Amino acid sequence: MICEVYLGFAAFQAGSDLQHHLLGLGERNEEFEAKQLMMSYTVDVIASAGLGVEAGSFAQPDGKFRQMVRFTLLRCYEFLSFLPAGSTHNGRRQAQQDADAGPDDLDGHA
Repeated sequence: MICEVYLGFAAFQAGSDLQHHLLGLGERNEEFEAKQLMMSYTVDVIASAGLGVEAGSFAQPDGKFRQMVRFTLLRCYEFLSFLPAGSTHNGRRQAQQDADAGPDDLDGHA
């Protein structure tokens, strides 16, 4: 029961941060990518609920925690590329392209 309440609070707090971020974007009439916003929301919920850490992904989109998430996902993707042929779709080549693309383009494959 306590765990469920804490997870709900983490999602509520991240949702509140998302709402404030969207209001700021609206006031400035800025465009945004929904995928990036959802990634920031997801990172904030996981960091808060799972690790008890305030990631602050909306305030710092390229913060340390988000960089660690990208790095970890890339390493998992590279690991999966070593599975037998047919189990992944060009995993090694895609992981190398992601590494060459840089951190800004990595969210498309993570």
